[in-house]
Amino acid sequence: MRVTTGKLLTTLTLSMVLMGAGANAKSHGQTSMDDLALAEKVEFQLKGSGILENGLTEVHAKAKNGEITLSGWLQHADDDRKVMAAAKNVDGVSSVKANFRAWSSRRHPS
Repeated sequence: MRVTTGKLLTTLTLSMVLMGAGANAKSHGQTSMDDLALAEKVEFQLKGSGILENGLTEVHAKAKNGEITLSGWLQHADDDRKVMAAAKNVDGVSSVKANFRAWSSRRHPS
């Protein structure tokens, strides 16, 4: 098989463009496997921690490069601090943001 220099350069250039397009697509909207695994790890930790009260709380985690965004429903308005602190303690988490709604605006009974 005989390959000319022009065809080889064209093939290499096309390959580089396609690889760059794939990397660009990943950085714009697609979630990596590492991010999905970290989000699942955070949710698992929160559900197993005892902080969330059964049946009255629903928390979801999204991850992007170690940054966690939590959302959902909490039993009491001031539970967000406990949930955020627990999420920050998970290995791989660099920061935590939250966007919660609460079933009750009353403070958690102490």
